[in-house]
Amino acid sequence: DKNKNSIVRIKENNPSTKETVFFFFFIVLSKDGTIATDRKTVSLTNIYTAVMSDGTNVKIIPEGVDKQTNFILFKAELPEKSTLVFTPASLSTAEPKLGQTLISLGGDIADIVSVGRILSLDVKDTTVGSTTTKQLVGINTDVVSKDLVTGSPVFNLSGDIIGIKLTNDPLKSFTPISVLKKELISISSN
Repeated sequence: DKNKNSIVRIKENNPSTKETVFFFFFIVLSKDGTIATDRKTVSLTNIYTAVMSDGTNVKIIPEGVDKQTNFILFKAELPEKSTLVFTPASLSTAEPKLGQTLISLGGDIADIVSVGRILSLDVKDTTVGSTTTKQLVGINTDVVSKDLVTGSPVFNLSGDIIGIKLTNDPLKSFTPISVLKKELISISSN
């Protein structure tokens, strides 16, 4: 409930085939309509529409399509006198913990939730110069849901997003929200 206005579904329309399909979930990052999701194949010739929680459709434009990141940003293209207000998602500031209970959201048409827990955490060493640090790169869960789709968020019991399902993630794994936070600097710079 805490993030119900901050999770949107995206539709992709291919003008040449006239086909509109569910693309995947996005999370709202700012009040001005910046939203983020998995960097899947995004075509600049296709038209993307965000379907808000109240059913409102908003045209969105991809930004930084050429970047080499896990996530991509889209920006809402609102009419001049629009009163639509975006609600930024509540992103977790705490690292996930082994055994922690979590709730996932999936479904390409209707919201479908699953409950699970964290079974293991994937950590990799990152070296910059002479300094090596550990970086969380994956959250492995026992969430069982055939309805998890690209962009599906996973929440802690406080309702904060701790991870997002990306295309390359194994079946029951999520990319930590900390990866998105680190990539935002690179993604949003021109």
